[in-house]
Amino acid sequence: MGKNNHDDTITDYQVYNLLFSCIVGIQVLVLPREGAEVGGIDSIWIVFISGALVFGLVWVIGALMQKIPRQNVIQFTESVLGNKKRRWMGKFLALPFTLVLGGLWLWISSTVTRGFAEVLDAYVLPDTPQLVLMATIVAVSAVAVSNKLVIIARITEFLTPFVYLAIPLFLGAFANGDLLNLLPMFQCDWKDVLKGVLITMCSFSGYSVLFVYMAFFQQPEKSTRTHGVAILVATLFFWLTVVSSIDAFGAWEVDHLVYPTIEDVKGVFVPGEILDRFDALFIVMWMINIFTTIIVIFGAAVELAMTYLQLKEKRRIWVAIIYGFIVCFLAQYPANIYKLWKWSRWASITEMIVILLVVGIFFILLAVRGRRKEEEHASSPS
Repeated sequence: MGKNNHDDTITDYQVYNLLFSCIVGIQVLVLPREGAEVGGIDSIWIVFISGALVFGLVWVIGALMQKIPRQNVIQFTESVLGNKKRRWMGKFLALPFTLVLGGLWLWISSTVTRGFAEVLDAYVLPDTPQLVLMATIVAVSAVAVSNKLVIIARITEFLTPFVYLAIPLFLGAFANGDLLNLLPMFQCDWKDVLKGVLITMCSFSGYSVLFVYMAFFQQPEKSTRTHGVAILVATLFFWLTVVSSIDAFGAWEVDHLVYPTIEDVKGVFVPGEILDRFDALFIVMWMINIFTTIIVIFGAAVELAMTYLQLKEKRRIWVAIIYGFIVCFLAQYPANIYKLWKWSRWASITEMIVILLVVGIFFILLAVRGRRKEEEHASSPS
């Protein structure tokens, strides 16, 4: 399996946008509630611990992928475990990674899609069937991911800055709140802190797509810095939603709100009532970000299938359509919104486990490849 074309590369800024977009998705609406449920006011600082641990997971992915530049995990597996005489062996051993990673990304895409439909059903289009809403966003996403990953990176690069327009809304909501709601802190015991860290880490999902996207990085050796900036900005964005929500309502009330972030920006007002319904403006910005979240994760699943099956580029749209049906099917599985949150949390936990397993296995494969090269060098005539 050859390496990727050097012309199809992703710049550092595009890398930042890809990682930020796939992390800041549906969870930005519910993170304040999930954090307050366990950590109360202490969720304000717990989110930083979670962000640091997530960066650790992203760092190990980067450390692995830097050792196999211009290749994704499937290409590397086939090159190490197969050879010219037994290519079927590499293809066979790469199948589990294709199924696990591809299935994981379709699972995460389905939770984001269902969350998108739930919010629109609650705030924007209450009379429209959720299946129609899900089918619409998946169809639009399928069109987007029918292009190469570098095109997805450019789309994300263009759309991601719109989400930053929400920051003034959070600051406005914070200004209208009560600072006493942020006190007292450091009241949780360590058991609740650990549980809060795990739950908050589940809000940072989708970053495992680096197993595919890093094969297209223009400067993979500098990826650690770019990844760090993306995780830091995402963490600060999450932190701002948590602080703003607790400042506005208090930890107890935040715990009882379905979408505290939306309710938070509802309280923003401009003197003279020049502007109204900031929650509607926020939902529009959030919808744009959700679209980028879906295409980044959905696109990784499609690229994985294209690589494994060695399909021509014109077949990409058909892979996207087939996967689109799977995403819509999985999105209907949770019976209600509460089961959707559990479904999403389990997807995030599974992602963390898969990352550790895949990284561990591939470092072993790297050691095997290094030993094989040493043996070949020793046996070759001098």
